[in-house]
Amino acid sequence: MKKEVLFIVNPISGGKSKQSFLNHLKLNKLKSLNASILIWEHSDDFSVISEQIKASNFDIYVAVGGDGTVNLVARNLINTKKILGIIPFGSGNGLARHLKIPLNPYKALRNLDSKFQILSIDSGLVNQFHFFCTCGFGFDAVVANSFSKLKNRGLFGYVSTTLKLLAKYKSPNYKLTYNGLELELDLYLLTIANANQFGNNVKIAPKAKLNDSVLDIVAVKNTSLIKIIKIGLDLIFNKILENKNVIYGVSDQFEIKSDSSFYFHIDGEPMDIINEAKIKVLPKSILVAVPPNIAI
Repeated sequence: MKKEVLFIVNPISGGKSKQSFLNHLKLNKLKSLNASILIWEHSDDFSVISEQIKASNFDIYVAVGGDGTVNLVARNLINTKKILGIIPFGSGNGLARHLKIPLNPYKALRNLDSKFQILSIDSGLVNQFHFFCTCGFGFDAVVANSFSKLKNRGLFGYVSTTLKLLAKYKSPNYKLTYNGLELELDLYLLTIANANQFGNNVKIAPKAKLNDSVLDIVAVKNTSLIKIIKIGLDLIFNKILENKNVIYGVSDQFEIKSDSSFYFHIDGEPMDIINEAKIKVLPKSILVAVPPNIAI
């Protein structure tokens, strides 16, 4: 019997046209899947689709888009028996990359239409918001806020936005609590990671695993611009945890406060400014379809 699958399509994610992919789906020549399609027409309102996801009973719910689209779909599947699928069409595709899902949409679809395994992975919760890759505070959140306003997104847009903001950014002081530690720190950025990367294989938390029931913290101390640039290079070359200006740890919960308001993001999507955040892991809280024989 064919599996009933709902494809939730973000038509603008990653600045990539999905029309040919949609045409392919509509032909419905899949061997093991019966495809239904929902298109997210209004970028500022996902509530109608959320209600449709919650009220329906498909076997697999496939997010066709980037990490932001994955987040919007996945948050409706938390602690259910409904399975998340991913067709990566975004700018960074951090969760898909960590899960070793093919970045070519048609190959990712073939993976779903043939043999795949179902894994139970962790998610994170910051205040009332779920995340699956990372949530971040400080410089990366400011970059996410500016990046979200670009018409042409992608790696080049992300890098150019980062470079423009490097010299302008002023960091607040944070009060960070985890594992019995209470730290007052001047931080350039602070990332809580479930997956190992922001996207594009830029691994902010190289040791992170998606099913270890903890979240990884990577905090970059505020230092000179030259040293910040060096940290950026260490990030690109997967050496960030070797840098002496980087604090690393793991925990199942964190608390972040500041006397100043600060930006934050979830899975690369900018959120409202806050001055306090409580973060915790939700162990093995979502099922996801991934290629067979991979380790996460």
